Amino acid sequence: MKKIIALLLLSVSVFSAAAFAADTKEFSDKFGAKELAEIARAVMQKAKSSSNSDSSNGGITFGGNGVDINKIISAVNVLAQNNGNIESIFGEGAASPTLSASAVSAVNNLTMKLYGELANGDGNLFFSPYSISTALAMVYAGARGETAKEMETALGFSPAVHSAMASLIGSLNSVSPEIAQLHTANAIWPAADKTILSDYRNRVATDYFSEITTLDYSKPENARNIMNKWVEEKTNGKIKDIVSKGAVSAKTPLALTNAVYFKSDWQSKFETAATKQDDFHTAGGRTVKTNFMNQTGFFDYCKADGFEMLELPYKAERLSMYIILPENGKFGSVEKNLTAQQLDALVSQAARTNMRVSLPKFKLEENYNLNETLKKFGITSAFTDKANFSGMNGLLDISIGVVLHKTFLDVYEAGTEAAAATYVGMKSMAVRDEPKQFKADRPFIFVIRDNATGANIFAGRCMKP
Repeated sequence: MKKIIALLLLSVSVFSAAAFAADTKEFSDKFGAKELAEIARAVMQKAKSSSNSDSSNGGITFGGNGVDINKIISAVNVLAQNNGNIESIFGEGAASPTLSASAVSAVNNLTMKLYGELANGDGNLFFSPYSISTALAMVYAGARGETAKEMETALGFSPAVHSAMASLIGSLNSVSPEIAQLHTANAIWPAADKTILSDYRNRVATDYFSEITTLDYSKPENARNIMNKWVEEKTNGKIKDIVSKGAVSAKTPLALTNAVYFKSDWQSKFETAATKQDDFHTAGGRTVKTNFMNQTGFFDYCKADGFEMLELPYKAERLSMYIILPENGKFGSVEKNLTAQQLDALVSQAARTNMRVSLPKFKLEENYNLNETLKKFGITSAFTDKANFSGMNGLLDISIGVVLHKTFLDVYEAGTEAAAATYVGMKSMAVRDEPKQFKADRPFIFVIRDNATGANIFAGRCMKP
């Protein structure tokens, strides 16, 4: 069946606690708590269509009050992260997460990079760039030398990504359950008989909120079942058996897992009675009878060269599904040329439009082994005996064995349910050769030479010391 593009994008602003405090001071006196709460409901849409332009700073002002709309949007994001507690924003000493661009940028760039590699053939595709990026960032925390450089180049990581991930994870997990069930969790599973450096433990625990559980890998099936049960629980039963048979052995030194679960209603639900069967036209020219959900209303929409894009927001508009629909015959070219930057631009350009929407109901379950894909990205040493993950255990004796990813998606009239998990299994490298012994306990010849010119300055032999 023709690929169905379903990108779940997070509305995340980039700001620091100090800068935010200064920004909000400018307009906190102009809007009371109740007014700000009202603005919060509509500001994301107003930002796209506001008519007043502030030529002095290039920003957009709201309601003629001379307040930069971008600062209000930052306030709204913090408002959502604090579950509507406005006092926690303006209160003395209030803390807000620092959402660094490096985490969001790494996740979003990986989206298109992975999409390009995984979109082979004409089958469906569904993955979580957030889950994969987070799991690999935990691995990167223990990478050193050339291995770290390869991961930085391929995945857009830098040492700053760890604190950035902490903020992003905290933001996602703070979404009110009244808006969505959105949970993400991390865990590392070191072997009970192996040593993990305290610095590495602290890093994954602090920046990734990771659980740390030792396992007895001498019983690989038992260890595998424990990790699979953890993932299944964290994904509300949607991801099962992420750790496949053979992925764990008695020699496994360490494993890492990420899980993410999402469920939310549409801001504007589709009526079940309006669902009708209609034709879906595949890329191969076949026609398939499919149940289409239907509704008419105002949605953010834009048209670009060769395709159109529609935003379907979930409850409270914290998250949205953006659907990119290429024109007939242009799916391949649109898919090939779409970039993270282009998608960002489209999201900002979309305008509220009266739309008649028809969207198929669909379910997807996919799984991937990402080893070869990551090698194509340039992460090569990590899978070989040249790997340097000494930041994990202080030794040069482990490498990546396997990277597995599994997903679930259900799109229906009331909303969407999605889940994903990533498993990274480290492996012990072949025991490196013992150092060869050179013991001059018998007669020997020697030469003293100038390495710059190659000239032998002295020569001799030692028959008896």
